[in-house]
Amino acid sequence: MTSSTQNKPDNPFFSLPLAVLTRSCCRCPLTVLFIAAVIAAAALYAAAHHLTMKMSRLDLINPKSGFNQLWLEYVNEFGDSSEVIIAAQGQNNKELAGLFDELTKQIKDQPQLFQSVLGGIDLSKLQSKGLHYVPLEDIKQIRQSLHRPQGGMTGTNQSLAKLTSVLSENNIDKNSAEFGKHNYFIFPVKNDAFPPKNGFFGFILLKLKDIDKTQFSQGTQPIAQLRSMIAEVRKKYPNSVIGLTGMPVLENDEMALSNEAMTRATLLAFAGVTLVFIAGFGSLRYPFFAVLGLAAAFAWTMGYITFAVGHLNILSIAFGAMLIGLGTDFSVHYLARFLDLRRMALPVEDALVEAAGAVGPGILTGALTTSAAFYAASFAEFTGIAELGTIAGGGILLCAAATFTVFPAFIVLFAPQEMPAQQRNIQHGAYQQHSGQAKRQLYNVKPLIMPFFWFPKLTLFLFVIGFAALCCGIPKVWYDYNLLNLQPEGLESVEWERKLLEQDVNEGGKNIWFALSIAETKEELRERKKRFAERYPELTVEEIVSLLPDENEEKRQLIQDIHEESAKRTHLSPLYAQLYAVSDPEPPTEKDLPEPLVERFIGRHGQHLMRVYTTANIWDMAQLEKFVESVRDIDPKATGSPLQTYESSLQMQQGFITAAYYAFGVIFVLLLLDFRSLGDSLAALIPTVLGMTMMFGTIGWLNLPLNPANMIVLPLIMGIGIDNGVYLIHDFRNQNNRSINNGNKKRGGYELSPSTASAVVITTLTTMIGFGTMMAASHRGLQSLGRVFVIGTACCLFTSLIVLPILLCSRKLDNGKKTLPQIENRENSVQTIGGVTYNGTIQSGEPAEKKRLVKRKESV
Repeated sequence: MTSSTQNKPDNPFFSLPLAVLTRSCCRCPLTVLFIAAVIAAAALYAAAHHLTMKMSRLDLINPKSGFNQLWLEYVNEFGDSSEVIIAAQGQNNKELAGLFDELTKQIKDQPQLFQSVLGGIDLSKLQSKGLHYVPLEDIKQIRQSLHRPQGGMTGTNQSLAKLTSVLSENNIDKNSAEFGKHNYFIFPVKNDAFPPKNGFFGFILLKLKDIDKTQFSQGTQPIAQLRSMIAEVRKKYPNSVIGLTGMPVLENDEMALSNEAMTRATLLAFAGVTLVFIAGFGSLRYPFFAVLGLAAAFAWTMGYITFAVGHLNILSIAFGAMLIGLGTDFSVHYLARFLDLRRMALPVEDALVEAAGAVGPGILTGALTTSAAFYAASFAEFTGIAELGTIAGGGILLCAAATFTVFPAFIVLFAPQEMPAQQRNIQHGAYQQHSGQAKRQLYNVKPLIMPFFWFPKLTLFLFVIGFAALCCGIPKVWYDYNLLNLQPEGLESVEWERKLLEQDVNEGGKNIWFALSIAETKEELRERKKRFAERYPELTVEEIVSLLPDENEEKRQLIQDIHEESAKRTHLSPLYAQLYAVSDPEPPTEKDLPEPLVERFIGRHGQHLMRVYTTANIWDMAQLEKFVESVRDIDPKATGSPLQTYESSLQMQQGFITAAYYAFGVIFVLLLLDFRSLGDSLAALIPTVLGMTMMFGTIGWLNLPLNPANMIVLPLIMGIGIDNGVYLIHDFRNQNNRSINNGNKKRGGYELSPSTASAVVITTLTTMIGFGTMMAASHRGLQSLGRVFVIGTACCLFTSLIVLPILLCSRKLDNGKKTLPQIENRENSVQTIGGVTYNGTIQSGEPAEKKRLVKRKESV
């Protein structure tokens, strides 16, 4: 057969191997499905026994990062600092004390769930050692008074007067009566965080015991138990308001609510995608085959994850949604071309082979470029992004593999070999129409998009104006670092956290976001505390070194002497008895302090900890940066949640930027290898570049911030745009080649095929519905994710179906002419399929049912 009569494929390097692979799968479908099932079963078995879950936020950060190593050293020495806070407010401090008494008792009765309960500071063990806190000179005066020469009653009175003076100056007379009391963290309200202003608020600190870090929602049982306790105590104290917050509670609430929201969104997405498939394909039979192929790819991916990474984290667990969003696209494009060919009365096997040769190169290139975009993220320093990139990149390739193997095997086995409404008759070389049985197989989007092509220059002119207007919104794009803004409005743990953040630390506020400074010795910590006070008086520090005086042997000897002398005179005056009660010669040690307090500030190896608090808004990046710089100015090795948040946020953003640079570089190289044309390679990037630019401009004008939740969909939007561009460029090249090969010099231009246009619309709509349903979630992070994704994919869809075809028609084609974009009608088209060349004709003015496909000639 001569080249003039053959339909030259766009990419023979990819077309021939894909056609051969498809033909092989069609000849042995049962073998293909059996092998696929065995691999899937082995992959799922390996995942079930070896794949682990790492659901801690710490697992998202690179353990080799300098700031994270400091945090890990702290955790190794002091344990996790994440504390649960039971907060309460009321009009009466005595009522709050009674409330805390009851809650503390109930919590301590369940040591299997809770540990390190700290409701206040009990210094009763220090009562008998009060003289150790008195300056050495005053201790000497007390001893001199006790050993004053006897002068009768006058001398005794003078000694007592001197003792009274010294003890009063050092508050021993007051503290001895107060030392034994349990002082809860109860403070007067001094701002609007806890209305009314003349009330009181307080809190209890505790830690959850033996939390399973592999669970998606960690600490669910103990947190539920705490809420049950609070509900019971609330009934006894109706005038007090009690709440639960702290980082473990915030994270648990977020995970539980997001999981619930995702479940609802999945059900809505399933219903929406089903409707789109029915509308697009007229039935669910063929889309169901695509879903089965995707299921096989999903199972293979689980095995790949097990061997390539070994675990999932709270970011990479989203790989399933990404595979569904992108993996089905391959099958839809394949199916659209297959059904298009079946309407031309081709046999099932021939239609599958022709579809693989025609759209297969585009599918393969789209899979390679999208996979490369995700694999580029694996070079990011932020572990969460790197692992997600590795997992999604491999999963995309496996989805493409399933599209070319499992999908055609299912169609050959279960698809009807004859069209429901039309039946091919090779002997007579014609389509035989069965009246009343015609059924639409693929929705034609021509009526929807053709108005844009009636006046292409006007459309392009209006687009340029709109594009320029949207670009003005890009400078308005901002990043919201506040993790509390991702939570549902009105959530108890979030509202109490905001209240505690608003309460001034110096007035009793307990900001759970504090920096941590570790010192080897007490002297080093005291010196560091002094420097904080001198350079940054706006910061507040908390430590327990100040509760324990320096050891002084001279002072200890004097106190022992005082203790012995006062014991002899307790009958003379109550003052001597008081002196005896506070003159234990053994100096105060850590054992005299509450154990929950000590374990928070003294490490396993004797290191000492200091917490550094700020009244600044840590969710304001400028204020957080200033706080971090202040802390590191005093202690360059400081760590803590604010520093972790600051560094990980920057690392995450930089990770996405780095991944984008790498992705565009690798993608462009792959496009050059595929198209072997600089112009076509650049054209394939148009939907992504223009679409994402429009997206950023739109969210800027709408004041929709980027945040850690919606940043995750940016690679997915980029992948969709790249896929659309690749499919359209392949369609452009195929249609151009077909027109030239048919000798149609007059037309010789781009004819946007209905199957490609419909496939792009269907794949975009299904993905938009899948993620768009998240906008109905109560979790504001998921809401923002859905909004950004819908905006981004809508922009990429417009640039793919409208802007790119108009730009392509302005290029000089092989016959040297420019053409207007058209919707291909296959008039007088020549098809070579499975060694048989067909000539399709359409009678002018007749409906599609009147097509007549004529067999022209055969070749091997």
